[in-house]
Amino acid sequence: MGEAFFNHEWDFPAWPYVEPLKDIQADSMEIATTLNSPRRVAARRNLDFETIVQEKCADEEKLISCAMQVAEKINNTPYVQANPDERVTWREVAHPQLGNGLQMQILDKNSASSNERSEKETASNQSRNGSRNGRMNGRRVAA
Repeated sequence: MGEAFFNHEWDFPAWPYVEPLKDIQADSMEIATTLNSPRRVAARRNLDFETIVQEKCADEEKLISCAMQVAEKINNTPYVQANPDERVTWREVAHPQLGNGLQMQILDKNSASSNERSEKETASNQSRNGSRNGRMNGRRVAA
């Protein structure tokens, strides 16, 4: 077998999700902060990264192609032709919808830091006000 004897791939054991949201958030954060690569995260779940990429690209190709056709069909209606400001793009047709109960917030760098500062200031003010009034966690402290 020669050098081929040492060629191998690890197949990590896969367990069902106990807390799927936390697991997915942790994986996303790990990838976003470049602590791990998408292919290694997939391998840890015993998934084939190459298959995932190929399937994702094929799915996107179908979605975008279909959305382009639908947008073209919408834009050829008499209403849209009479109102060119109402034209739609394939991106509007293919826009992913969030699941029920999910919210998305887009923050820029400045608003994220100001939110963190605001939370810290609020917590600091609450603790100072509590100690000034002789109160701790809403209860009177015996002197």
